[in-house]
Amino acid sequence: MLEQLLDNELWFSIFENFKEKSSFNRAKIKAYKEILEKKDHIKSAKKILNQKYEFSIPKKLEINKLDTGKKKTIYVFPPLDDFVLKAISKILTENFAHLVSDACHSFQQNKGAKTAFRSILKDKSIDDKFAFKTDISNYFNSIDITLFLESLPASIKQNRDIMWVLDKILNNNKALYKNKLIIEPKGLMAGSAIAPFLSNLYLHDIDDYFVSQKVTYARYSDDIIFFDDKYSLQNYIVFLNKELTKKNLTINESKTNIFEPNTEWTFLGFSYSKGTIDIAKATQQKLKRKISRLSRRYNKLHVEKKLTDNQTLTMFINKLNRKMLGKNFNNSDLCWSRWYFPLINTSNTLKVIDKFVQDKLRYSVNGHYSKLNYKQTPYSILQELDYQPITKLFYLFKHDFEKFNKIVQKLNISLQT
Repeated sequence: MLEQLLDNELWFSIFENFKEKSSFNRAKIKAYKEILEKKDHIKSAKKILNQKYEFSIPKKLEINKLDTGKKKTIYVFPPLDDFVLKAISKILTENFAHLVSDACHSFQQNKGAKTAFRSILKDKSIDDKFAFKTDISNYFNSIDITLFLESLPASIKQNRDIMWVLDKILNNNKALYKNKLIIEPKGLMAGSAIAPFLSNLYLHDIDDYFVSQKVTYARYSDDIIFFDDKYSLQNYIVFLNKELTKKNLTINESKTNIFEPNTEWTFLGFSYSKGTIDIAKATQQKLKRKISRLSRRYNKLHVEKKLTDNQTLTMFINKLNRKMLGKNFNNSDLCWSRWYFPLINTSNTLKVIDKFVQDKLRYSVNGHYSKLNYKQTPYSILQELDYQPITKLFYLFKHDFEKFNKIVQKLNISLQT
């Protein structure tokens, strides 16, 4: 199966896809291009097939989690290893997608938050049921590799080349941390190209159990939610904890909730209440905090660099447009609007966010909050500088998608020129 690594089309398709999705990452695009020009990808493929390829030791990076004060650990490989892992991941995904449970909605083509939510809402009695939502603590990096490899389906275990690669990369406990070599279990290594597909596989037995019991259940990576009557729900909670314990995994108590019937519940950044799907309050607050930080940052830049109001506002608005519409404004972007617009059916929270954003834009050039801001920075100025209220974009997304696309394409062109 890994003979597909010798196919140039595989590598060029990965390269073109990466260029489209990550045009901002010029350094990696350049590195991938050089790899292809030097044919290092084919040399690497041959080494893998001969079981002579040596993966580099990944760098361990700790990234600040916004608003929590906590850090998220990811592992980063050099460009060649990263490219190789992307190719292997693509082969695994295309050949073994059928092994991932239908109840798992993460990291798959044509699946995501919207399919997870819609699968839940197929249950017409959802309002009358209790719900249990949880999150698995440090899921990717805490997976026991011995247990993981043992749990793999026979069709993967029987492939000698694949098992050699998985053993080679997953059983190496070395990492570079702050320029020092450390030895520690790394699990599936969040941040590595191969981790998403493998993480989908590891809980397939739990996913399939809930499906077999005809429970309304969905999983997105480490986020799990299911619904039933009170007694059954408690039994399923016991079952889930027991199965996760067998896998040396634990649930995150701080992100675990039980919701009573006919009350609002949240999942993947959305809230649901009696047919109304909106953006969850926690998601709204997180976005507001991020925009507040940007507002202060641009105000500081405005003062220190002695920028004009239009210069500061243009930078801030461009940043917001990228946040809401994606870095490349294309359908494949995992961006704010593409995540939330397909599912929500109310503009209540969007209107609140729009008012908040406009106040923060005015603060970035005025440095204070007052009614005078509306005169000094009228809405017409924001419009001239391509500010796009998300309430308007939402209605266009729902009712005039062609016009929505024209707006984002126009923004794409203006930001590139």
